[in-house]
Amino acid sequence: MASTFFASILPTVVAVLAVAGEVQAQNDEGRFKWVQPADTVILGPYGHSPPVYPSPNATGLGGWEASIAKAKDFVGKLTLEEKVWFTTGTAGPCVGNIIGVPRLGFPGLCLQDGPLAIRFADYASVFPAGVSIAATWDKKMMYDRGKALGGEFRAKGSQIALAPVAGPLGRSAYAGRNWEGFSPDPYLTGVAMEETITGIQDVGVQATAKHWIGNEQEIMRNPSYQGPNSMEVEFEAISSNIDDRTMHELYMWPFANSVKAGVASMMCAYQRLNGSYSCENSKALNGLLKGELGFQGYVMSDWGGTHSGVASIESGLDMNMPGGLGRYGFTSGIGSYFGNNITAAVKNGTLDASRLDDMVVRVMTPYYHLGQDQGFPGVDPASSDLNTNFVRKDWPNDFADLITGQRSVDARAKGTAQMIREHGAAAAVLLKNVNGTLPLKAPRSVAVFGNDAGEDTEGFYNQNNFEFGTLTSGGGSGTGRMSSLVTPLSAIKERAAKDGALVQQWLNNTLIPHRRCAQAVDPHAARRLPRLPQDVGRGGRRPPLAQRRLERQRGRRLGGGAVCQHRRRHPLVGHQPPALGRPPQRHRHPGRPLPGRAVGPLARRPVVRRCQPLGPPALHHRPQALRLQRPAHDPHHHFRRPRLAVVLRREARDRLPLL
Repeated sequence: MASTFFASILPTVVAVLAVAGEVQAQNDEGRFKWVQPADTVILGPYGHSPPVYPSPNATGLGGWEASIAKAKDFVGKLTLEEKVWFTTGTAGPCVGNIIGVPRLGFPGLCLQDGPLAIRFADYASVFPAGVSIAATWDKKMMYDRGKALGGEFRAKGSQIALAPVAGPLGRSAYAGRNWEGFSPDPYLTGVAMEETITGIQDVGVQATAKHWIGNEQEIMRNPSYQGPNSMEVEFEAISSNIDDRTMHELYMWPFANSVKAGVASMMCAYQRLNGSYSCENSKALNGLLKGELGFQGYVMSDWGGTHSGVASIESGLDMNMPGGLGRYGFTSGIGSYFGNNITAAVKNGTLDASRLDDMVVRVMTPYYHLGQDQGFPGVDPASSDLNTNFVRKDWPNDFADLITGQRSVDARAKGTAQMIREHGAAAAVLLKNVNGTLPLKAPRSVAVFGNDAGEDTEGFYNQNNFEFGTLTSGGGSGTGRMSSLVTPLSAIKERAAKDGALVQQWLNNTLIPHRRCAQAVDPHAARRLPRLPQDVGRGGRRPPLAQRRLERQRGRRLGGGAVCQHRRRHPLVGHQPPALGRPPQRHRHPGRPLPGRAVGPLARRPVVRRCQPLGPPALHHRPQALRLQRPAHDPHHHFRRPRLAVVLRREARDRLPLL
């Protein structure tokens, strides 16, 4: 029995302990325990993920039978060259573009970011982030948010929303993109994915579940090139090495809910998975996604995540986005792994024509299934103007059949603003309320501290992270462009004006810890409300340990014992969860995850009893309806938390080992 057990785990032991003589990471107090052995060859782009071929054909299973019949009829009318450009993105008005076929009445496809807003748009809403809506534990709120978000994509003429996010799952607090997703709990994330996808697609917009799979770190997610214009790879991207049991019980779970919800598309991730790039990993795409889960839609690459042509296609990739070469694929003028290379591969017999047909059928099936061939709005020309990814002179055509919408159309439906306020307030988490201090009872004076309370100095579009201004969302492709913003300070002032209260503010975080702020602010202020922001975005990670220690010290001074030496302090922590480090323990803590455009009222309402924070402060407080009913034998009982260990030229060893 023992020999059988050791034989079964031997491959795992060999994989983890490949060669002795590991190099200890030198930064951040050795937080990375497992390091690439110094004398081990770095895995190439194909690694050790097992091959699974051929790529399964779509069947329409799950209620798509009529739509796949329409798609096959449409594909039968296309030329070889036309088929190719259904699988290859081009420069155009949206963040991702598929050119049209005017002779068949097909206008093309517009793909737009992102998970909390339509990013390249004006007069659109910025919704609470995924991590915020998950904090409500409310399925109806998840659905309503998805439906409202999908409605704004539709109003702006985008058939495909690049949302929602299940990867990163959030298994590492260092990851800079966790806020786009919902929760490190795969069950909760699965429920949120299913409700969000259903809401988006109920208004006729295609949802995209991303990023498949193991995308748990932003640093080194892409390969390093030898120069800014070079295609020669110096170092391959990181590899998330995940064993079969961990894959199925953690990372695949939310995506299984996505397939169950009938999601139109999946976006494969940047990093390698078990040594092979995610977008050419046949085990992940052909075996797990299209095979085990029976996914009927199409797989698109993350932007610039394609690293080969035929190899990626045969591994299960159906659409190359945005179509070009380079780190993010925007250099469309110098070629593509797909495009004309597919034409040549089919003609010379390298690629079977039936595989190309299945790729196009998969792209067109959700188009018909969601009724996008009938009365779908055209793209708003203003969205094209706001898109900085493509220069108009690089477009292959003018996309006249696609850009037919009203300029600067207001996508915000009646009631959406109120819904955002309700959702953001429900996401608030009241960790403590010592002596029933909250809600405040009409204080005569209030002092507000911290730069998260005031106006954003760089406008209402958080493409890059910023230091000064209230935090409504993270940065990068997951952000949004707000049409208006009510800051916490302005909301507090509005309420104070009605009560005749005095409001004082001190927004310079550098100077706040010093005693001289006591000389500038009324020492008799009845209530002091520090605002403590934490921010990060795509392509980054949470600050290293030394920097976090400084931030915690600043936070203790700001929200704890050094805010003008006053006893009545109530920290309002606005952050990109999970919070690294705890707020001061002896005070009251209404936590506010990224709430979107209504950040001001959401900071004020729990404080003055205008709403009830619904976010459970502990796991056992979550709603019974969203508690996983485990079987008598709990397969997770003997598992430890997975471990992440990735730096330059080293792989992630990610598994839940048996004890």
